[in-house]
Amino acid sequence: MKSKKVKKDLERIPKILDRRSQIEDSKFKSSERISSLFSTFDDSDSSELKKEYEKRESNRKSELKVLTDSLEKTEKESRDLAQSLVNKKKYSDAEEVLKEHNRHFNPIEYDEIKEKAEKQRATRKKQITRRTVVILIIIAILVTSYISNTKKDAMYQDAIALLEQGKTEEGYKELRELDGFRDSTEMESDIFNQKWKNTSRIEVGSIVFLGYYEQDNNLANGKEPIEWEVLEVDGDRALLISKYVLDCKRFTGARWSSCLLRKWLNSTFLNNAFTSTEKDLIQKAYVIASGNPYCETRRIGRDTKDRLFLLSVSEVEQYFPESWDMICKPTDFTVARGVHYDTEKDSCDWWLRSPGEFDKYAAGLVHGSRVTSSGYIFDGCRVSNKSGVRPAMWISL
Repeated sequence: MKSKKVKKDLERIPKILDRRSQIEDSKFKSSERISSLFSTFDDSDSSELKKEYEKRESNRKSELKVLTDSLEKTEKESRDLAQSLVNKKKYSDAEEVLKEHNRHFNPIEYDEIKEKAEKQRATRKKQITRRTVVILIIIAILVTSYISNTKKDAMYQDAIALLEQGKTEEGYKELRELDGFRDSTEMESDIFNQKWKNTSRIEVGSIVFLGYYEQDNNLANGKEPIEWEVLEVDGDRALLISKYVLDCKRFTGARWSSCLLRKWLNSTFLNNAFTSTEKDLIQKAYVIASGNPYCETRRIGRDTKDRLFLLSVSEVEQYFPESWDMICKPTDFTVARGVHYDTEKDSCDWWLRSPGEFDKYAAGLVHGSRVTSSGYIFDGCRVSNKSGVRPAMWISL
């Protein structure tokens, strides 16, 4: 409040100075006028005139004193205010007060304050910029959230309409994409459980649909259902392998237990391909670190527990006894990702988890075009190279 009053007083100084100048000028004019009148009037008139002059002079002096006191008070208060602002490190405000002070009173040096004020203004500018950026980010998040919710609401209504029309598979696909919007998770879970109960008897060689992943390389129409081939049924569980090569990745790490492909399968791919309901079916299996019967392998790594894994050389030979059984077709998405693709045989390479002949090699399956018209196992390719990914997993029945 005091700061506002002083600033207001400083703004009034030009008017005070003008008024003081008028009063001083009126004194000079009054003196001349009285002198001329004294010479034209007699003594009695002069006496009355003198009294009137003295009265006016007294009023003038009183007003002049009030104005002078006001100026002195304002000067002192402006000095004190500037010092108070400096003490509070409000250099920009102090500079503003001193600038106005120096226009009317004896100037005060304030170069140091001016320098500090510049730094303070620069700091404030940065702070304002940061706040503006934060506000814009918040606005962007709110707008994005609104747009996303609007889009999800439309998808939700579409899913309901599809289900009401009896198009369960299409409605289920829409619900999966909603990622927990409203009661989509509960609806998706109910449909999945009912659909899984109605699945025909699972046996070796049969095809099971579980999860969704991009396959036709048309991102606009969403992911496609993943087809899995049943390799083994063991009591209340079954071993599945994807019917097609689903992606193209680097192995990165000579041992399955420490490679990045294992990490990707059990995190990114798992979360991208399956809902929480679907994940509940996938068991955490004990995956044995085995050697490569086609070459000497000094270090095979350690056994792991994984939901998703790659087959070993021994497992491939067990489940695919004939070389032509090993040939696997890639999806359009996998081809676009750069897998080594044989257009004539419509097949591609795919990784195995067994180590290769050298520390930086891993085993893989090759499409038949390199040597014969059939697929065959080779003892390794560089783990830094890209090859097809054909996941395997044990599910609960």
